[in-house]
Amino acid sequence: MKKEENKNVSHPVRTVNKIAHMAGHNAAVYCIEKGNSENRIFTGSSDQAVIEWDLKGEQPPKVIANVGAIVYSLCFITENNYLIIGDAKGGIHILDMKAKKETKLLFLSLQPIFDIKYSKENKTFITASGDGSISFWSITDFSLKETLVLCKEKVRALDLNTDESKLAVGCGDGSVRIIDMKTMAEETCIEAHQKSVFSVKFHPTKQLLLSGGMDAQLMVWEIANEYKLRYKIPVHNLSIYSIVFSPNNRFIATGSRDKTVKIWDADSYKPVKRLDKDKMEGHQHSVNKLLWTKHNNYLLSTGDDKALMVWEVVEAE
Repeated sequence: MKKEENKNVSHPVRTVNKIAHMAGHNAAVYCIEKGNSENRIFTGSSDQAVIEWDLKGEQPPKVIANVGAIVYSLCFITENNYLIIGDAKGGIHILDMKAKKETKLLFLSLQPIFDIKYSKENKTFITASGDGSISFWSITDFSLKETLVLCKEKVRALDLNTDESKLAVGCGDGSVRIIDMKTMAEETCIEAHQKSVFSVKFHPTKQLLLSGGMDAQLMVWEIANEYKLRYKIPVHNLSIYSIVFSPNNRFIATGSRDKTVKIWDADSYKPVKRLDKDKMEGHQHSVNKLLWTKHNNYLLSTGDDKALMVWEVVEAE
């Protein structure tokens, strides 16, 4: 990190409280997704199940699907009330949550679907595959619009910018590809990490793109300056699997294979809080996915220890 940019933390956190350690899955949990309200979420696991949770605790966790393969990715589409599930065998399952049944099963290959994102602006959902490709699908009739082969390695992560004009793709060759959503064509290739890229995240309010990789580095790229590297920060000891922003955009949380969740100031990138096993009763194994909800400012984390942990982040006045 450039020394002159290392400012004081401007948004301190008073405390982080572990609210719940929720059990329901029988194996590693790989994905977590928001539901149709701020207190409803979904998780997917290598036990092949998708569970719906109520963060208010008014309803018990409920298995809503068992797809017959490891669940790697989830994407909930609010206006259609669809939950899209990506599995380890290349299946893309469309669940109609109103009808409470699977209405479509899509396949392109037998490679895992590691991530799914939806663009409301373009009426398109995008899938990231283990064969190095991404695919664009119509949400209206589920037809395939386009497939781009980006690398020989796995494609692990996707993210859309605020106006949904650009798609960032984290690739197994260490690159981050920027795709134009209108043309569905690659416009930029960033040589980002030494090894595989596991997480990408556009800043919600600034012209910045964040990426995390197997090299345990958090990279911050300047979009308006041809994706020039602004910061290179060694935030974890092992691979960074997830990057999320707080609802007010003041904080960033990262989850890692090193078993920790870390919270960072989103302006200075200085550390704010470390959530680990020893001091915070955190995860015992790899942290695979994070979700930061508006409901009570809860930060949710999942991992290889089968758990869904709920953290209440209390900001200083």
